[in-house]
Amino acid sequence: MLTKVSALEFKKDIRSIYLDILDEFNDREHDELVLTFYGDLTAPLIEGFANSIYDYLLDHEAPLENAKKIYSIAFEGMQNTILHGVVESNFKDQAIFCFGRTSNGFQLIFGNKIQPVEKDKLENYLTSLNQLDQAKLEEKYRETIHKAYVSEQSGGGLGLLLMRLKSKSKIDYQFFELPNQLLFFQFQVDFSLQ
Repeated sequence: MLTKVSALEFKKDIRSIYLDILDEFNDREHDELVLTFYGDLTAPLIEGFANSIYDYLLDHEAPLENAKKIYSIAFEGMQNTILHGVVESNFKDQAIFCFGRTSNGFQLIFGNKIQPVEKDKLENYLTSLNQLDQAKLEEKYRETIHKAYVSEQSGGGLGLLLMRLKSKSKIDYQFFELPNQLLFFQFQVDFSLQ
């Protein structure tokens, strides 16, 4: 589980963050990494990874409703990383994604570069989402959809809202300071089967 850090932790690169996630997952006795990715995430990769996760879930006898929800969370999370992440000219180290089985369900971890000015907005939004119960989340979802439809603009946080709504768990997150004046935003969604 991620811990929120008040001061930004400095990391020399995204590869270090990715390797720390892998180490942490591998240290947990009953957890298993199923799919991991580090690099330039593209739309075809997102579709392929999401379909692989869905197939894995069905092969491991996950209920169809849960498989659909986890597929949706994976797709939304990866989509968010390419829609809202900072793309540098070298297209290297753009995102991370990890999907694993835990002792009580599944865990999805996403990460991408962001501009420092986005940190407070993201942190405030996630804090407010994490405080809502399921009924309030559903109400906020309907309001957000209506607003996006009426104004013909993007969903304004709809992806994170959908992930929170479908997982029924809080979204854990961290920010890391990178040497290139950017931040790395990492967030985690847990899906409990209990």
